[in-house]
Amino acid sequence: MRKFILGLIVIIFGLSCGSGETPLFEMEVQAELIIPAGLNSLDTHYFYVRDVPTRIANYAVTTFNDIDRIQSSNARLEDRVLDFDFSLVDQITIDLISNSNPDNQKEVFYNNLIPFNNQDELRLLSSLSDVSDILTEELVDLEIRLIFKTFTPREIDTRLFMTFNAYATE
Repeated sequence: MRKFILGLIVIIFGLSCGSGETPLFEMEVQAELIIPAGLNSLDTHYFYVRDVPTRIANYAVTTFNDIDRIQSSNARLEDRVLDFDFSLVDQITIDLISNSNPDNQKEVFYNNLIPFNNQDELRLLSSLSDVSDILTEELVDLEIRLIFKTFTPREIDTRLFMTFNAYATE
């Protein structure tokens, strides 16, 4: 019985330690957003950031035909001036919108499990969307949806850092 359990543990660890897929390149996109003071906790607040540069030409060392997919990796929202307590945020969702086709909109990051303790930055979870059709453009738009737990006490000057991974065709 011990050998069976030991063998099972070895198999489980062996399967979980597989080599992950290596991205062609990691793409970083930044945007700035000012959240006004006095937003309530009853509404969903929509913010649009227009013409965010992707700088795709700097990252794509190969042709776009070599890119199979681009997926979100990680993101964070930081206060640029003062330390804001991001635990006041209840939910956040970030969508990418194509500049050439505004009907092409995909969710890339979200967080709906923000702890109540003091958060000096807001870390976001990645969605599983393939956004290669949007991020191969030079400029994209962002839709940021925020729901707060309470009123915003002051204007919040934020910077959004997003990272995406581009993977090759096989």
